[in-house]
Amino acid sequence: MNIYQSIVLGVIEGLTEFLPISSTGHLIIAQKILGLPKVDDFMTVVIQSGAILSALVYFRHKIWDIILHKRAVLPKLFVSMLPVLVVGFVVKKLLENYNDTILLIAISSIVGGIFFYVVEKFYAKKATRDLESGSYLDYLGLGVVQILSLIPGFSRSGSAIAGGLINNIKLKDSIEISFLMGIPLLLIATLYKLVSHSYVPSPDLLINTGVATLVAFAVGLAGIKLTLGWVQKYGFRPFMYYRIGLGVILLVAYFAKLI
Repeated sequence: MNIYQSIVLGVIEGLTEFLPISSTGHLIIAQKILGLPKVDDFMTVVIQSGAILSALVYFRHKIWDIILHKRAVLPKLFVSMLPVLVVGFVVKKLLENYNDTILLIAISSIVGGIFFYVVEKFYAKKATRDLESGSYLDYLGLGVVQILSLIPGFSRSGSAIAGGLINNIKLKDSIEISFLMGIPLLLIATLYKLVSHSYVPSPDLLINTGVATLVAFAVGLAGIKLTLGWVQKYGFRPFMYYRIGLGVILLVAYFAKLI
């Protein structure tokens, strides 16, 4: 892998990590369609740290406000992470076996797009609770819905936002929760994979990973702003069209043996 390919991967990770379109799915698609070499597990994990840092920087004031003045939210965020952490650990090996399946990503993209739109249509206007007034049960329910994000192509941020709406948390606050809970979730996943990494990366891999991570951080800031603006203004509809269109294209390409 060269520097230019690393930049492409960094852009994809930074832009798609926080949009409800699945960063994992897009990284796999890029490898297949653009002819990029299979991304090393070490690189995949470390690139995520760039996205984590961009979220920490973007939401630094919000995070400090919660720590200093809204501490009651912190244990609720922890509760919201439990379902995906427990289930993710249990089915980790099973998920790894299917992580590079274009067919699964195509189906997840279509089903996820329809699911997000239906949730918004039937739940968004009824949601009345905010970040603080959401109950422990609301946050737990949000976390249960986010289990769907373990399926490649479904989207962590999208499932978290949908989970918030289903559990009566307003759209704006559901978006913020998806980012706030995403920071520790991505951090835990990154640390776990780094600790379980069994070899020392080569100098070239370290350089390419560093470049991709820096790009993911810079683009991640733009991705967060784009997500906040687009989802609040247009809802899930633009992403539904994109996800369904992408899924159909992938299905055609898959059965035509083009990828």
